[in-house]
Amino acid sequence: MWVFVVIGYLLLLGLATWFGGGAVMTVAAGGFVLAVALWLLDGLLADLLRGPLRWLAKPFRALASALGVLIVLPFIPGIFLGSFLLELFRRRQRLAEPGRPAPATPMQTATRRTADVIDLAAFRRRNNIK
Repeated sequence: MWVFVVIGYLLLLGLATWFGGGAVMTVAAGGFVLAVALWLLDGLLADLLRGPLRWLAKPFRALASALGVLIVLPFIPGIFLGSFLLELFRRRQRLAEPGRPAPATPMQTATRRTADVIDLAAFRRRNNIK
């Protein structure tokens, strides 16, 4: 069963890579979150059921499986659907139009902000403003 989960996750990651954007990181992060949650839950249950709660092993595993299905699984599609919708409706940067300058790149914006800060510091120094 785990083989199919891993194959499905890799296919989903491949599709996210193919379509590009921020979906790759979203799918990768979602996969890591799910893997860590399953690993921690499985390890905790194994430790408890091997030691002090040995007599509760079968009922506890059945309860944990039922709770995992009822609590965790409904959230999984929501995580991926939410991230997909956020990526789908994210504001894109405006393209250059004829007769208008192209929108500033992030580097140009950061450079302009840095220049503004330097100008403000020079103005304060000249006028002794603290």
